[in-house]
Amino acid sequence: MAPAARGVGTPGQPTAAPPPVTQVQDSAVVVVLRGDTLWTIAARHLGAGATTEQVAQEWPRWWAANKHVIGSNPDKIFPGQHLQPPPPRP
Repeated sequence: MAPAARGVGTPGQPTAAPPPVTQVQDSAVVVVLRGDTLWTIAARHLGAGATTEQVAQEWPRWWAANKHVIGSNPDKIFPGQHLQPPPPRP
């Protein structure tokens, strides 16, 4: 008899849980999700206490750090793109 496929148990044996799906490949990479904008990504990165002015200053830094991925239009980001956070401010 052939062995059971991974994740499919045989009678009397528990099935293995599939590994969790993650959106971040490593801690420095942000994966664009459906509905994201550079504004929302910058706001999430800054945290809940960020002001509108802080986000307004930060999202262009995200674009500058990722123009090689995004291109010339910061309004055109797509799910699945991998973005690097901008370097820390001096």
